Amino acid sequence: MNSAADLKRLHEQTALQKAKDKVIDALKNDPLGLSANQLMTVCRLSIKTVKNILATIDVQEEHGVYFLSGVARAEISTEPQAEQVATVVRGKVHDAILQYLHDFPAGLTKPELMAALQLNDRQFTNGIYKLKNDGEIIRTGKFGSYKYQLKTNGQEMNTEVIAAPAAEKNVIEVQPVEIVKPVSDPQPVDVVSSLKSQIKTVITTKNHLTITEDQLYVLLSDLFGLNTVNFCIDGGRLVGVNLSEEVVA
Repeated sequence: MNSAADLKRLHEQTALQKAKDKVIDALKNDPLGLSANQLMTVCRLSIKTVKNILATIDVQEEHGVYFLSGVARAEISTEPQAEQVATVVRGKVHDAILQYLHDFPAGLTKPELMAALQLNDRQFTNGIYKLKNDGEIIRTGKFGSYKYQLKTNGQEMNTEVIAAPAAEKNVIEVQPVEIVKPVSDPQPVDVVSSLKSQIKTVITTKNHLTITEDQLYVLLSDLFGLNTVNFCIDGGRLVGVNLSEEVVA
């Protein structure tokens, strides 16, 4: 392996082989065959990958359903073999399955149906194939745990499973409850009144005096005995006072 491209190619080949094995195993495990969309769901692959794999493996296709070539398929017959019908089934197998499913609207698995009606694998396959083609039933669930149930189209539903009567039994009667408002405790009102009575009013006297420039001139001249008073202003702000007096001899 000489480059990253070789490593990538090997990884892709390994992933493709795993996907191919999934498709082959799925077709082996379903005797009725699977469509491309069903293979996509069962194998968890993209539809493109499924179609590419189907083009490279030996399969046969009938009406969009794929089967492995050379692998024995389920023999589809609407009539049960006389020697294979168990004593539990009266008449055709698909009718017995359909009638039994009426009592189980949630569906039953293959082992449950085979055990209840004492069917072998071939009888079950024939009966289910007939019912699916006639649109009588649907298959739900995941691969390996499929359930078969009646197709829900209104009149086919068993009236015994309607949930309305059961719901009526579980209805809880709610009696009206009279809500009594609690009487307010008068204590908080008394506390507020008591606190309000303790409020004290304080009167403050404020003295104010404004001295003009002329008054300040006279005041300083009289205080220091000098007849010239100059105010030193710097940037519109009083920064000092210069007092002087000149006497001529």
